[in-house]
Amino acid sequence: MKNPFKKSDRPVAKSPDDQMTLFQHLAELRTRIIRSVLAVVLGIIIILAAYDSVLSFLLHPYRQLCAAKPNFCELSNGNVISTGPLEGFTTRLSIATYGGILIALPVLMWQIWRFVVPAMHAKERK
Repeated sequence: MKNPFKKSDRPVAKSPDDQMTLFQHLAELRTRIIRSVLAVVLGIIIILAAYDSVLSFLLHPYRQLCAAKPNFCELSNGNVISTGPLEGFTTRLSIATYGGILIALPVLMWQIWRFVVPAMHAKERK
């Protein structure tokens, strides 16, 4: 029986002259996508854990504007107004998703780079 946790013995292209089959390319792409999605999910969890401090950081310029120009923020008094029943929840998820992508951006760029580099010649890498 094959161990599902063992790293597979799939060939990895070291140079553009190495050949990989279509299925090997798809397996490599799947691995890179899974790693990227896990990095984004981890980033989302981190943002959700620190949501209050992230929200206060994002609202700081708005609150400064409200302090400087009180007529600009008469209705909200410097706070965020929710006009729908799910708006607070969707705002939390949107901030967490964008923040998670931002946190995971180095991992995403690294995964893209590691997928593309084997197809490049030495001059193209520079």
